[in-house]
Amino acid sequence: LLAIDLKKYFERCVQNKVHPNIDFTDEGFGLYANGAWDIIVQTANECNINVEDITIHISDMFAEYPCKTVALVNDKWLQVYQPKTEPEETTFKKFGHFVGRVSPDRLAMHVQLMKYKDDVWYSLWHGYDFNDKFFARLDGLDKATVQQCKDVVTRLPQVNIFENPSQNDFYDWPKQVEPLHRYYKNMFVDIVSETDLDTCFTTEKTLRPIIFRTPFLLMAGKGTLQKLKDIGFKTFDSWWSEDYDNFTHLDRMQKILDIVEWISVQYNVRKFKEEMKDILDYNYNHYVNQEWIPY
Repeated sequence: LLAIDLKKYFERCVQNKVHPNIDFTDEGFGLYANGAWDIIVQTANECNINVEDITIHISDMFAEYPCKTVALVNDKWLQVYQPKTEPEETTFKKFGHFVGRVSPDRLAMHVQLMKYKDDVWYSLWHGYDFNDKFFARLDGLDKATVQQCKDVVTRLPQVNIFENPSQNDFYDWPKQVEPLHRYYKNMFVDIVSETDLDTCFTTEKTLRPIIFRTPFLLMAGKGTLQKLKDIGFKTFDSWWSEDYDNFTHLDRMQKILDIVEWISVQYNVRKFKEEMKDILDYNYNHYVNQEWIPY
């Protein structure tokens, strides 16, 4: 379908003597990884279009292609969400892990976090087809963990929060974040499982802890934490090593789980969160002021 649409569009560009301009802004996945770039090149060659004359807009902040590439924030996140009320207190837990669609890496993280299930606010909803191709992406995990993952998907959803979202709530802004406010208020650190682990594609998952003034550990593409620093946000390397940002996939997950294990034996994480208040307030104000957008 992409090839068909591109060919029609490229033919119009040739006819009207204009350079192609392709908007992938809602996409964070790398065009190399998902095969789209090869289709673009092949179709451009068929239509006698020079690849370097193409402009691509994409929300992957790491994106580099042999054409003009414009990295843009998804427009949705430019609509600033500010909580209007303060939720009530409930049981305080050390961790949070909130997942909409289940992907292999999110499933693996969830299973590993169940070691601390009495100290985690969590949600794991339905998602992709759980076939052999899906589970093949868990290669590298031990057999027992893979079996746990297979068991979990037969019993979805797995949640201990009091929310029951509709499918649209996973996609509509700010419904993606608003109902979770009470849990962020009543936990120490959010383990963020971003959409893609090969790119820097920041979504509502990274915005949630910033909006709700909560520390976070970021399961995302290599260097994504540094990219957040580059555009003016602050992180938590005064409390734990952020060396995990130099890794991705299973290596990154294990580095994050090492930090989780350290946090799990700390007796006064509320005090840590109070000590982080200046950073949490700064990040929230930086988000609201949108001073990061030009970067």
